[in-house]
Amino acid sequence: MTVLAPTPHARVQVLPLPAPGGGHKTLVDLVADNVWLALLQLGIAFVLYGLWRARRLGRPVLEPQPVEIPGSELVAAVGRLFQRAHARGRSADLVREGARRAFANRLGLAPDASVDDVADAVAARTGRSPDEVCAALAGRAPGDERELVAITQEVETLSREVSGAV
Repeated sequence: MTVLAPTPHARVQVLPLPAPGGGHKTLVDLVADNVWLALLQLGIAFVLYGLWRARRLGRPVLEPQPVEIPGSELVAAVGRLFQRAHARGRSADLVREGARRAFANRLGLAPDASVDDVADAVAARTGRSPDEVCAALAGRAPGDERELVAITQEVETLSREVSGAV
């Protein structure tokens, strides 16, 4: 007691603490007024900065746009490159792989589903035999342009049958 009341006439009174959560102040009441003023100043500064950055002085400046190539022209250019390189096998593989991915997507299979899984699903949807579909999706490389066109037409026919257009 002498530490708390070093003089003989001093009184020491011990008060019980309130229960946790029993006070009348909220968390907002505990934030000092200076903090609220600082947040207000930050908000005003942010609004002024946004207005300053949003200003437009003068006419808009036209910027050079990247060269656009129409999609059909790009496809034709790639086709000419493959034709010049005599890459019929690569062309057929690209057509078949694109069709396999499109069929897998349309039929709810994984994008990397095997050719046999896709062929089974397509055969069930179209009524064709799985071997016939598998031959269209993973057959041998074409020997000339006519065979490449035939492969493309067969894949397109399968695509129409799967989508229900036939």
